[in-house]
Amino acid sequence: MAHGAPSRRATRNDVARLAGVSTAVVSYVINDGPRAVAPETRRRVEEAILQLRYRPDRLAQALGRHHRTGLVGVIAPDMRRTFLAEAVYALEQAASRRGLTLIAGNSGLRSEREPYYRNVFLGMRVAGLVVVGAAPLPATVELAESEDTPVVQLYGPAPAEPIATQVTCDENESGRLATAHLLDHGHREVCLFAEPDNPVAAQRAEGWRAAVTDAGAHGRLFAVPGDRHGAFEVARALLGGRTGQRRPVAVVCGTDEQALGVIGAARSLGVPVPAGLAVVGQDGIREAAFHMPALTTVTTDLHRSVRAALDALRGATTNVDRSATSHEAPSSPHEPPGRPRLQPGGSCGCEP
Repeated sequence: MAHGAPSRRATRNDVARLAGVSTAVVSYVINDGPRAVAPETRRRVEEAILQLRYRPDRLAQALGRHHRTGLVGVIAPDMRRTFLAEAVYALEQAASRRGLTLIAGNSGLRSEREPYYRNVFLGMRVAGLVVVGAAPLPATVELAESEDTPVVQLYGPAPAEPIATQVTCDENESGRLATAHLLDHGHREVCLFAEPDNPVAAQRAEGWRAAVTDAGAHGRLFAVPGDRHGAFEVARALLGGRTGQRRPVAVVCGTDEQALGVIGAARSLGVPVPAGLAVVGQDGIREAAFHMPALTTVTTDLHRSVRAALDALRGATTNVDRSATSHEAPSSPHEPPGRPRLQPGGSCGCEP
């Protein structure tokens, strides 16, 4: 087929005519289903799309039918953090299987960035907003609800009075589980590395404090950056004796990122893990299992949590055209998606 620029915006009918197929077949190729298309037919349709420079106007189609797009706006504090990146990726994959498309922005936990993305996403007539790893601002929920747009909080701190649908982990229990596990290994002092000014870290610290107190043990809390590199530097100074403080032998980290930074610092100083330093993280990132030793961590069922978050948007997205997609089963109501559980590894002294 000869390539040339069309004089007007191409339509689906134009593609079908040029490829010699029906508009339904064009739809199957664009949406990758629900019916299979023969390879030769698919090739002709894709060539016609390229030749005509056809782009489906998803926004116009959605607004014309339902006054709501198939978009879901996602706001996360910092998608450079591994756990948040994994959560957003899982959310995107699950949303795609439901015929929804994610658009995402990083708030950086700065009060002015969430309103910016909120306003942009609401202006795009999203089907819902998901705030990942943080509690949404009251103004976000109020404005979104005034436009009949649901807001769901996925992970992050659980406020005493929720203002949005929540799919969160019991962060207090996460900190308690991590600490109790090191106490069960016989440690009588368990230190905590916690990121300052982080609401999730604060709730996990409450669990750490309760476990230490209930066991009649001792604990020291250290303010440590939440990222891997910052934790590495602080841990290296502490383990290397440069701070004048007693070197810890058992550490609960507020995140797996911190824990991997701590293990790296110990390795750089020749401190054996777990014989010289036992470490437990929290979050359950996939990378935790591939370290030597594997990181002991507290985790939740990420995919169940993601499905539950999308289930909460279901009422707003059922009128989105999803004829070319399959549906996931909703989360089981009998198992809370955010229940934390210990995932043993070698970093605490458990047998691999």
